Amino acid sequence: MFHDHRVQATNQIKEENTLSIIFHSALNKGRELVKEKGDLKCWNGEASRLYVRKAQYHWGWDWGTFLHFCFIFRNSPPSKQLLTGLGPRIMTCGPWKPISLEIYKSRISDLHFPVHLSEDLTSATVSYTINLDSAPSDSTVRVALYKPQTKSTGKGLKDKTTLVYSETIPAETTVQGTFTVENPKLWYPYQYGSQPLYELVVELYHEDVLLDTQTKRLAFRQVKLIQRPLNNDHPESESEEGTTFFFEINNIPIFAAGANWIPASIFLTRLTSQNYRSLLTIFLNGGMSLLRIWGGGIYEAETLYDQADELGILLWQDFMFACGQYPANDTGWLNSVKRETETQVRRLKWHPSIVLYAGNNEDYQLAEAEGLGWDPRDRGDPEKWLKGGFPGRYVYEKVLPEVVTKWVPGVGYHPGSPWGGDGANDPKVGDIHQWNGTSSHPPHISCLLFSSRFLHTGTTCSFFN
Repeated sequence: MFHDHRVQATNQIKEENTLSIIFHSALNKGRELVKEKGDLKCWNGEASRLYVRKAQYHWGWDWGTFLHFCFIFRNSPPSKQLLTGLGPRIMTCGPWKPISLEIYKSRISDLHFPVHLSEDLTSATVSYTINLDSAPSDSTVRVALYKPQTKSTGKGLKDKTTLVYSETIPAETTVQGTFTVENPKLWYPYQYGSQPLYELVVELYHEDVLLDTQTKRLAFRQVKLIQRPLNNDHPESESEEGTTFFFEINNIPIFAAGANWIPASIFLTRLTSQNYRSLLTIFLNGGMSLLRIWGGGIYEAETLYDQADELGILLWQDFMFACGQYPANDTGWLNSVKRETETQVRRLKWHPSIVLYAGNNEDYQLAEAEGLGWDPRDRGDPEKWLKGGFPGRYVYEKVLPEVVTKWVPGVGYHPGSPWGGDGANDPKVGDIHQWNGTSSHPPHISCLLFSSRFLHTGTTCSFFN
């Protein structure tokens, strides 16, 4: 579900063609793997979901999926009268993104344009790599960067008045280069500044004939996750334990108020760009700035990220692992995850709204609670983690940070959520998930006592809609 698939079909194409795709039951396949390879610990759903790379909430989750049921037991103590359900298990199956037939002689197969801003933010260096398929000899590549679109320039206007940089170079299988943009317009979060999005155009020519073109949006912003000892901020005051946890965008500390994003519908193909716009507008109108893409759902639709770029919404992007003891010691599973995560980060690398990648949702908490042998002080050989009771750590602390560093070197990585310090939910280091404010716990005013460096997730039951 999280891979893209590109199949060479040149020798199979006929005058009339039928595309057949066979989907096996994810639920049954997962259960077969549990019997074959062994049971695993998980919260929500069942262990079969851990073996299958599919949206984990499809097995049901504690927030309910699409349908939510509630029972009130009259003859029970008040604290136990309300029972909320996990929601139904709805195992969707079938193509959920567009399928296309691509015919070409030559094409631009991949673009990589990482940006590095100088510390004073007055200069941006772009070091690019362009990959081509079957480029003819004597062909050329044109790289052009245009100013952000405004009402005065008009949408899509590209001429000498809006051109920031242009270069034409000989085409090879791999084309590499570097250019500099002086005094770039910087991208800021909502209410901190504007969100200028430059337009990047790459074109492949042969004898003045355009063979292929790709257009991307490029933004200039610097992001830092600041985790430093607290007594550095107030050296003359009484020493405070732990570290800070906050974001700086373009050297400005950002107040992060936000929410977790779960899939907006159990039937993902029903969602439109307008649905996303409406929800993101509600988010902004609520005074929020940081949206976390939760790890039990999906790598979201491109329109969500595009709109976050336009609106100035900051995104915390989880990788899709949640509340489980994942079988990273299975070679086939691990290879699939490597392909999945590289595919997704390469897709998402263009979005300035993404300010952090995180390895999972609550897997470290599960390892701690279920006694899987996780020792946060063990920084030894990652290969040994594959032989222990918490092999997923190999993914979160070796595979994923390597992928992030390779494709988005300017964006931070956090091994999990929650994660940090002496345990999974250390209130003095990293982020925490705080469930003690739910309606089955003390009054909501007590939440003021649940301090932490970054309160990331919590909930309370609302009235019915």
